[in-house]
Amino acid sequence: MLRDRLLFIADTTLWSHLASHLINESFKNPKIIFWDHGTPNRPDISKWKGDWIICFKSDLIIPHETLLNTKNAAINFHPAP
Repeated sequence: MLRDRLLFIADTTLWSHLASHLINESFKNPKIIFWDHGTPNRPDISKWKGDWIICFKSDLIIPHETLLNTKNAAINFHPAP
């Protein structure tokens, strides 16, 4: 299990929930956010600090300060049809 601090952002589809199970098994205490376009109350991630961000099938725009607070990388994953 990786001890890196991870932020995982995904839409609410079945594939995203399946991916979140893999994230939970691979990282210790990841912050997982499910959000769909048009959902009221965008999650506030502007103060998050950590090692990795994985954005999986989500169109949530990650604030610039959150990207600056990410130690290693932010990965944006959108599968093709």
